[in-house]
Amino acid sequence: MAALLVLDGCHTYKMNVLEGDFDARVAPAMRGAEFAMDSGSTVRRLSVTVHPMKDKTIDLVNVWNKDVYVCDLEGECKATDNYDLKLDERKADIDYILESFPVSVELEWMKKYEIVYTAYGFGLDPLPYAKASFGVNFRYGEIGASAFWGLDYGKASYKYEGVFVSGGCIMCVSPEPEYTTGENSDNYLHFRGGVGAYAGLFLGPVAIVYAPSLTRPWLWRDHLEGKAFQGVYPMDDYDISFAFPWFITNYFGLTYTHDKVVQFRAGVSIVNGKQLADRTYYSSVSASWLF
Repeated sequence: MAALLVLDGCHTYKMNVLEGDFDARVAPAMRGAEFAMDSGSTVRRLSVTVHPMKDKTIDLVNVWNKDVYVCDLEGECKATDNYDLKLDERKADIDYILESFPVSVELEWMKKYEIVYTAYGFGLDPLPYAKASFGVNFRYGEIGASAFWGLDYGKASYKYEGVFVSGGCIMCVSPEPEYTTGENSDNYLHFRGGVGAYAGLFLGPVAIVYAPSLTRPWLWRDHLEGKAFQGVYPMDDYDISFAFPWFITNYFGLTYTHDKVVQFRAGVSIVNGKQLADRTYYSSVSASWLF
């Protein structure tokens, strides 16, 4: 009967992450056309970007697990209730291992109306992502905003404390609430996303580009795996109470456009953030075909 409890989902797992390392991929470039497009024109751009493979571990600051109260036959409950077990608020001593894949590919569709510029595209870095941009494009420059959303596959290694409690189970034998500690290391398929802006100054065929962005590498992630208390499988999903921090990327670069057919781009990205204890730098070069 207790096994039926777990299989029916009549249970609650809660986790405090004590320490851990989480892979986090650098965001794809936020960019406009980077040349003066003709009004009413549509251009496709196929880009290949190369950046040195570089991993850097950066401590995250001010990341906290929240107080969690659990009650038998109810699951999570309030502090004022007669709770059975509690996970105390405590610091999550975790790191991001910032990574850059050596080669990425991107295809964009760019459209300029009178002065309004729109674009959307798809890329592989190495997993797929989608992006969109909106702004204005003039003879001597451009400015706009971008966003991206995609998949990533990264490793998470962490130590934790957790609690299990039955909840909402009727006519079955419920196990007693339990407390545990453990550690886990596994690869996760998860979402990532971000928003940003871009600005460019056109000096003939050369564009001076600045593009800041804000990225969350573990988007909508509200659970991690831990040791199962009962049931068929050895692992189960635990709810976590902290949010993975955003980080900021500031890109500075130069783009050369030849005859509106090919582009060459080089620049450096500076990654930092309010909850990142350090910053790191990534260089990149790219070639694009406009058609």
